[in-house]
Amino acid sequence: MQRHFPMLYPSYFLLQISASDKDKGQALTYTLLNDFEGLFSIDNKTSHLSINNTNKVMNFNKKKFYLLQLEVTDGMKKVLKY
Repeated sequence: MQRHFPMLYPSYFLLQISASDKDKGQALTYTLLNDFEGLFSIDNKTSHLSINNTNKVMNFNKKKFYLLQLEVTDGMKKVLKY
């Protein structure tokens, strides 16, 4: 099974990541630790995870899933990994 995503825009929005911090008022920054050669991206402020328009085909017969690793930091530089 192959999957092509409609690429009318530079990227295709998948989902929004949610994290919280006990320290009120801290801005959180989101970073992907693995983006599979630019296939995925995350907006470090809004936490929107997207598939980028790289003209790559996602062939689910060859690769069943993508395991993304995410790092979230706050103003105190505490690291939260998911």
